[in-house]
Amino acid sequence: MGALLGIGDGIADRLGLMGALRLEIELVRPEGLGIALCAAVGSAPGFTESALSLRAEYALQLELRALELFAGLEGGPAYVRQTIDRGWSNNSLGLQVGPRAGGAIRLLDGLELATRTGAPFCSRLLPRRAIPSPRGLPASARAGALRLLFRKASVASLQASKCGACRGLRSKLATAGASAILPVSKLARKARHLMNIPDLRPRYAALAVVLAFAAGCAGQSASRRDGAKQLAPESPPGSFVTPSGIALTVPEGMLGRQEGAWIFVEDAEKSVRLALVELAATDLERAIREAVAHEDPSLTSKPDKVLTPPARNGWDELRIETRSLESGEAFQAFANRKGERTWVTLLRGSPGGFAKRSAQINVFLGGLKPPGEEEKDLSEVEPRSVRGSEQLRAFVREAMQASGVPGFSIAVVEGDEVVFAEGYGVREIGGSEPVTADTLMMIGSVTKSMSTLLMASLVDEGKLAWTDRAIDRLPGFAVGDPELTRELQVEQLVCACAGLPRKDLPMIINFKGKDAGVTLRQLAGIRPTTRLKETFQYQNQMVAAGGYLAGHVFDPKAPLQEAYCRAMRERVFGPMGMTRTTLDFEAALADPDRASPHAQDLKGRQQKVSLEHERFSKHVGPSGGAWSSAREMARYLLTELNRGVYRGVRVASEASLTRRWEPQVKVNAKAAYGLGWGTLEEHGLRQIEHGGATMGFNSYVRFLPEKKLGVVMLANGTNGRLGLVWARLMELWFGIDEKAGERLAYGRSTELKEREELQARLSQPPEEWIAPLLGTWADDELGRMTIERDAAGAIVLRNEIFTTRLMRHGRPDGKQVLVFVDPPLAGMVLAPQPEGLVMESAQERYLLRKSEG
Repeated sequence: MGALLGIGDGIADRLGLMGALRLEIELVRPEGLGIALCAAVGSAPGFTESALSLRAEYALQLELRALELFAGLEGGPAYVRQTIDRGWSNNSLGLQVGPRAGGAIRLLDGLELATRTGAPFCSRLLPRRAIPSPRGLPASARAGALRLLFRKASVASLQASKCGACRGLRSKLATAGASAILPVSKLARKARHLMNIPDLRPRYAALAVVLAFAAGCAGQSASRRDGAKQLAPESPPGSFVTPSGIALTVPEGMLGRQEGAWIFVEDAEKSVRLALVELAATDLERAIREAVAHEDPSLTSKPDKVLTPPARNGWDELRIETRSLESGEAFQAFANRKGERTWVTLLRGSPGGFAKRSAQINVFLGGLKPPGEEEKDLSEVEPRSVRGSEQLRAFVREAMQASGVPGFSIAVVEGDEVVFAEGYGVREIGGSEPVTADTLMMIGSVTKSMSTLLMASLVDEGKLAWTDRAIDRLPGFAVGDPELTRELQVEQLVCACAGLPRKDLPMIINFKGKDAGVTLRQLAGIRPTTRLKETFQYQNQMVAAGGYLAGHVFDPKAPLQEAYCRAMRERVFGPMGMTRTTLDFEAALADPDRASPHAQDLKGRQQKVSLEHERFSKHVGPSGGAWSSAREMARYLLTELNRGVYRGVRVASEASLTRRWEPQVKVNAKAAYGLGWGTLEEHGLRQIEHGGATMGFNSYVRFLPEKKLGVVMLANGTNGRLGLVWARLMELWFGIDEKAGERLAYGRSTELKEREELQARLSQPPEEWIAPLLGTWADDELGRMTIERDAAGAIVLRNEIFTTRLMRHGRPDGKQVLVFVDPPLAGMVLAPQPEGLVMESAQERYLLRKSEG
């Protein structure tokens, strides 16, 4: 492959890389209609590998800008194909630029850069942009390179296709073939004439003419010859490509830019910021340190927490670091290694910002996959049965031991059969009554999917349409934005896409005496923090409103809660033979085979929780109020897998039932939220799932519609590791390695370590510190709470529903806060502030003020 024209000495000189950096342009065969810009980096005294990487990438960015300026590529059918070898030293980074021909741009002799470097190409349109100015690159080096490249250059003067001289040059080049080496002086004379820049250096004058040929004349000639229209860009605006060719797309509602090897993404409010860089490195700790130093040199503190979980999805190694910042912001660094390259992601922002934008961040980062790594496709793989599987039983017991949950039940469906239905452990810690597949437990948010099944049945009957306006079907419905209130459709109440933030703390702390009417009044005060369908935001009161709307459509004369519960009995539970499944809290308490709730304390031990704490679910019943058993939930699974039919009884039409599975808003790159169901594509299989958690119960349902496989799991404790049991099931069904055992062991060891570290930071509050905080505190939404000493001298907090001990927690950022010790709210924080006590969770923030009454 012969070089048409060597360039780059001037840039190398000004970047301090003379002798280490070589740039060259190579002409593509005429049918390729493009050029290739390549860089090779050797070594230079006094420069680290990362410094060489930074400067070489900046040089390539300058050369790309030269293509835009000299060849007039902006806005035309110009493509960049980019790839990078495993290391900078003695390897190459290549970029291809030119109109697309036949779906690909071929280099000389049919050799593609992808073949040469062993990595796939990614494509994007050359955007109009300013030259990047990466931190860490001296201003003198940037300025010198810029002066060299763009002195007196004019895009408008290069209209190569209209110039007879250039048409002659194009003809000569096409005749000579790709190996032609033309005299620089001859090219320079033509360029000086065309551009009217007498002092343009010969090599860059020649470059201008070559690019005019490659991207101007030849491209237009090909279009005329083929009669083809200009092709649209392969990548949408706002997509970026890492040096190794990984394509990342900025999701809606976020802003992005690329500066050399760095990619930056943030929201318009600047509440969260993401910075991603690809490095030639194998030491993850060092890679994070270098990336942090580049992004924020002032951030020199050691991480508060370091995690090294088992790497998955083709990665060789993973490291996660967390830091607490004095500003109150959260800071995390992720390093993913594949071979000799590492991708570092830095996340910084407010807790509320992360809660609001987490789905968009996950969508963006979901595109970060190891180059060349292909996920195993299981669509044509025949699953093996787990009927009577001892391996499944053993893993369930391991998960129970790791989490400490007292009881666990599971039902597995294959085809039209329940092939595995068992219970483990006890209904209540310290007791002897066993958990079976028939033991009642709360299913939490899995109730949401059942509420949307009720909606589906009403749609079938013509009483309701998914696109009806909510205000037309539920009197008094409103959210904290009049325009959104008027716009919201029925399906948008249950899609987690309306833009409303979570409002859970009043729901679980101050629920006594609340009913459906109170829930709707609270919903009317919740203002959206993102636009409709902009991003995923889980919202319990909104789904509750959707369920109550369905109940009102079913029986407009009955009170909302009564109408909803009766509709669920008659339209959902009854047709599926789920006779013990109920939304009636008192009926569940009276069931002889019912488990008690448990939750972890600050030491990670499962402790019994009063059933009074679970009564919060009554006023948001459609979101999480149902009780059921693993065996009865298997009937629900069979109904879903049979597209709305249970043992010959049609519960809902296939169209209405499967509408609930359709993605409405993205949760991450693979997953989305539908109508009361999560949906994702993994291993070539569509998967439908939802989890549930109450104050002392845990549930999980997941199924593969096309394979007719599914599972339901219930636990009478929190943090039951149910997702890892699913991972083990996938291993047993399909023979893949989901690292279920490794992840279970790592999660347990990490949790124990974190609990120990937390205990070391806890202490009894000193008298002089706690004295001003004793007394009664109140907030309009959270109600009244009293902090006092009990008979044993411990500091406790009480309200109408719960009592918990409080301890002082010295956080890594130096702040002193009060932390709840006892379940079910162990770990909740009260932060003393001059104006009062602050309680926060995600986007929720409440200020409790001292009350004299």
